[in-house]
Amino acid sequence: MNKKAFCTAVLCTSMYITISAWAGEVISQNKFINGYENSKKEYFAICQFNPSHKVEKGEGFGLEKGKYVNRAYVIARSEGSKLCNSFSTGRMWSKTAKNKENKLIQTPEARVARCWTCKQRLNYDWRYFK
Repeated sequence: MNKKAFCTAVLCTSMYITISAWAGEVISQNKFINGYENSKKEYFAICQFNPSHKVEKGEGFGLEKGKYVNRAYVIARSEGSKLCNSFSTGRMWSKTAKNKENKLIQTPEARVARCWTCKQRLNYDWRYFK
């Protein structure tokens, strides 16, 4: 099972998330949040999770049914052309949940500048309690 999700355009992912939620997918506190901030001209990505939440079938975002998330990361990349340089934030990890306490944990925001001659990509992944 491919746990990683790549998106060549943030808008495509946003549309998918909106359509999926409308189509009746299970809603939980575990999610990938992304978008575009026009004032800063940047794309951003965040993962959030609740370590006490057991993942249910149909939650999406590459989450594995029956598991509890204890850590997540996000990466924002801009794959440059000859006009601009490539850039990557690298993996930006959340804190590791030590137990299945009922609280919301987030990754830092991964941000990448908007560039019309580059491809912006957002990536994320989950780690689970054993």
